Amino acid sequence: MHGRAAKGDQELALGPDFLCIGMGKSGTGWLYDQCLHHPDFWMPPIKELHYLDREQPRMITAEALLGRLLDRHEEEGGGPWNGDDKKELKFLKEAIDARKKHMDLEFYASMFRFKDERRSGDISPSYCSMPEDLIAQVLGRFPKIKVILMMRDPVARAWSHFAMKNRGKKVATDKLRDPAKFMRVFEGSKAFRKGSPATITQKWLRHVPPKQYRPYFFDDLQNDPEGLRRDILQFLGADPGKGDLDPGHNRKADKPKIDITPEIEAVLAEKFSGELRACAAIFGGHAEQWARKYGA
Repeated sequence: MHGRAAKGDQELALGPDFLCIGMGKSGTGWLYDQCLHHPDFWMPPIKELHYLDREQPRMITAEALLGRLLDRHEEEGGGPWNGDDKKELKFLKEAIDARKKHMDLEFYASMFRFKDERRSGDISPSYCSMPEDLIAQVLGRFPKIKVILMMRDPVARAWSHFAMKNRGKKVATDKLRDPAKFMRVFEGSKAFRKGSPATITQKWLRHVPPKQYRPYFFDDLQNDPEGLRRDILQFLGADPGKGDLDPGHNRKADKPKIDITPEIEAVLAEKFSGELRACAAIFGGHAEQWARKYGA
């Protein structure tokens, strides 16, 4: 397919129709799953492409996913590839090859040709920290792209990050119990360096038309997943009445949890006090509740 694909009275440009720029631990996996299981979308088999924010994209999961796809095809008897599996096969092979090359927006656009007449997007939480010159390049190439920011109470988001690290044996439990030890780990982490939803939004809105940018609250995913799903799908131009995945589906529901202590919560609330106030001022709603919760 070249150029554009007709979609009713709307034209979908070659390339991604939307970016989800983060933030991590704020529902980006949920969003990927909802789109993956919706007939109006074709989603890349790699959830987080990390293509745009690296000079030489790593595509670190591409080889593993390709191996699984080849194994499954063999287990099913081999033979001709069906349509969706054939697209996935080509995508993954191209993704592996892309690791040897510099980031190229034209190549990136071509990776989404497999969507045909459907919508597609790139859900990579690290995009929230992209520099402005790169944001300008991306919007110059994809001027109609829609941008989604998933937001979460920064204290809970940071804690979720470290709970994940703890499950993966990358942060010892004792460092999540002692405030001094915890802060040494925290201040060298991605959770500290990613920035605030307020500053991220201000940065992106200098390049994205306001009607193409939409922040969403993790609070709504917890309290009203069906309503959040509907709002996001409508923003992306998809039909909320389609799709067979439960809006409340959470692939991580069975993961072991570790509760935050009052002492760790207090030091995180102090660290994020400025972010809490800025979010309350810019976004209102749930963000105002965050600020009140932590006395910011």
